[in-house]
Amino acid sequence: MMQYLDNNSFFSESKISSNQGKDICEAVILAGGKSSRMGKDKCSLTLGGRTLLDHTKEALLSAGFDPQVIVNDLLPNLGPIGGVVTALQKTKRHCVMFLGCDMPFLSVRLLNDFFEMAMQADTAIFSKHFKGFGFPFLIYCNELVKVQEQISAGEFSLQLLAKKLSARPWLPSKLFESQLFNINSPEDFIEAKRRIRDR
Repeated sequence: MMQYLDNNSFFSESKISSNQGKDICEAVILAGGKSSRMGKDKCSLTLGGRTLLDHTKEALLSAGFDPQVIVNDLLPNLGPIGGVVTALQKTKRHCVMFLGCDMPFLSVRLLNDFFEMAMQADTAIFSKHFKGFGFPFLIYCNELVKVQEQISAGEFSLQLLAKKLSARPWLPSKLFESQLFNINSPEDFIEAKRRIRDR
């Protein structure tokens, strides 16, 4: 039986199922970045007849989530961590799963695999890529103070946040590596178009 604690944490005597977890977790797409490397708003770029934002939304909806989109951060100009603290402050759920708006190749299977691992313990979990920690990642609301402390210290890196939270790493299988491709530059967008054509 799942039990809730006063600090918005929870524990279970047995493994929490993905369906149970989705009731206590909010899925958030961070879409407030300046897209400086792209030179234009990434969310509205069209790929395969849909915007990049729509690709991410539809993957989450298909996986059983009701995604929320954060465009305006409570603390602007901090990069992704500004969206993280905004989501943790606004949510009424016990944890938040974060995705970028520029990940058009996500599958339901990837999202479920990540989420199943996330529900193994009530501690933060970050995807571990060859470049370091990245999306998707999940943070529990009782860690909000630690996020705020990092911001107060003038440290805005997600890499440092993962370390501060002692986050568990999720190591994606080879099957999922290509699905975690994200679009940061015009060159990335050209590559994404090629991948769409070659499907």
